[in-house]
This record gives sequence, structure tokens and C-alpha cells, in this order.
Amino acid sequence: MRRLAFATLKLCALIGCFLAPRRRGTTVFTLHRVLEDQTGEMVVQPAFFERLMTRFKDKLKLLDGDRFCGAMAEPDSRHPSGLITVDDGFSDFYNMVFPVLKAKRTPVLLFVPTQFMNDPDQAPVSYAHDPAQHRPCTWAQLREMQDSGLVEIGGHSHSHRELPALTADELRADLEESHRIFESEGIRRPRFFAYPRGVFDAGSASVVAEYYEYAFAGSPHDSLPGELWRYAVPRLPIRGSDQRFFWRLKIAGYLDAEEALIKGLKGALRTLKSPAHT
Repeated sequence: MRRLAFATLKLCALIGCFLAPRRRGTTVFTLHRVLEDQTGEMVVQPAFFERLMTRFKDKLKLLDGDRFCGAMAEPDSRHPSGLITVDDGFSDFYNMVFPVLKAKRTPVLLFVPTQFMNDPDQAPVSYAHDPAQHRPCTWAQLREMQDSGLVEIGGHSHSHRELPALTADELRADLEESHRIFESEGIRRPRFFAYPRGVFDAGSASVVAEYYEYAFAGSPHDSLPGELWRYAVPRLPIRGSDQRFFWRLKIAGYLDAEEALIKGLKGALRTLKSPAHT
């Protein structure tokens, strides 16, 4: 049933990509895991990841953090560019991703929840799991990658809790604890932030704005008004089900409709599970 649902979403997104305008300017892509055992939408296989990085370099001007800030300040819709981001700091980033980045000289933002780094049992996954399958990078590995100049470490909170569930004071304490740990471990104070599970609201974004220059949302269809737009920069996920064909369309500027469909489906499921519908 799950596979059928994703196949239906892919078909609808494919139809929608020919009706929607092609995306221009800078696109922020996001990944989570690179593993030989590809199970789930947040995991891609190493061979595919290498092809993906080659395609990125062939089709887009890839940005580091500094160039991304420049592109946001002076957008250029004539020349497509991309920023690659990876969430959570799992050990496969060091083992599988970092060697490819070095070989291809490709910059990446890596968003790290600090509690997970210090307590591997606190893996930032939302389902029952075997902790042995979800180990974090070590601090020594993070320092090595930071020093390479290819990997910029970004904030992903300390506890990886959904931010709207926290009070403003709780959120500030969480972010300050994250910064304290980064400083103690020799990691530069981050200027970019990714919302845990992509969940945020105007209130939590306003607090995040006190600590960071930009924050990244979970979907191209999330947004915030006025000056807070910098704290809802959209990201386009590369999913496990993209590996055969769809990833090429995403890089080419299509398939944003898929994320809108997924967001709508999740909203409908939450509505159906609410007390008013039981």
C-alpha cells in the first residue's frame, strides 16, 4: 500500500511538472542518508549519490555558504545554481558522502543536532529503530570536515524537537546549548539553521532569527511573511524513490509539485486522525 501511494504521488507530480513553470535561480537540495541498504524515502545508495553529485556539477553552479548568501542578496534567474544540504550528522556522511565531496571538490552544508553527537541513543528519527544503525559522526570527524573547507556545519537545534512545541524561552535555551557545545568542540558558530523535521511557525522562526542569518524549511511551499522570508528558505528533498529518473527532473527545475502533494497528503492524514474525525 505504501509503495502504491508513493507511485501514485510520483505519477501526479510528473503530470504536474509539465503544467507548472520551471524553477529558476538558486535551488537548495537536501539529503539525509547514503547507505548501501536503501530502505525508505530518506535514504539513497552510494552509487546513485556519486551520479547525483556529477549531475549537480554538470548542470548547476554549486554554492558554498558565502556564495549562497550572495545569491540571496542578488538573485540571478539566468544562471541556475544549487546549494546541497544534508541533515542530522549520521556517520554515513563521513564514511560515504565526505569522500565523494573531496574527490569532486563539492561544498555542502551539514546540519547537526548536538544532543545526538553526544548521546547516540538520541537519534533524530521518528520511528522505532536499532541504535546501531543510526550512529552519529564523531566530533573529530566534524572538525576534520570543517577544516577541509568543503563542509560548513549548521545548527539543527540541540534536542531535535519540533520547535513550535517549545516556548520561546525553551527554544532560546535549546539553541544556546547547541552553540555552547559547538564552541566547546571546536566547531565555528553556525550561521545557518535547518528546522528539525522541517516544522516551524512564525513565532519559532522569530526566535531562530535572533541566532542565525538564514533558516531552511522542509518544503518549497512553506513560507513566512516580510523580513522573516530568510527564515523559511525552501529546500527540495532528493528522495529514495527519485533514484531511477525523477532526480534528473528535480535538478532541471521541475517536480516542486511533488512536495506540495506530500504536504497536502500529510495534512489530510492528520485531519483524519484528529478527534473530530474519530
